[in-house]
Amino acid sequence: MSEVVVTTQKMYELLLSIDKRLTEAMTVQAQHTKLLSDHESRLRSVESQEKLDSSLAELTKDVADLTAQMRAMQMRVWSIPSIATVIALIAVGLTFFRGI
Repeated sequence: MSEVVVTTQKMYELLLSIDKRLTEAMTVQAQHTKLLSDHESRLRSVESQEKLDSSLAELTKDVADLTAQMRAMQMRVWSIPSIATVIALIAVGLTFFRGI
């Protein structure tokens, strides 16, 4: 059998290679952490700029206004047949009393 000989120079080179790869991995991880914190801070700033409560209040007010407008339009539309019905009843009544 042959002996395996690992010199101290070879061990040192392997350790330097491991150290280099570890440094690169730590750098990539640090960049990812920085990107993540930047993303989180941008999300927080966007959320703080949006005032969801006021938007919801405005939306509720708009719905109430539209409901009031719809009811006013319904009253106008329903009043036309009501007036026509009253006029028709008066005409029938006049016709009936003139015939007597």
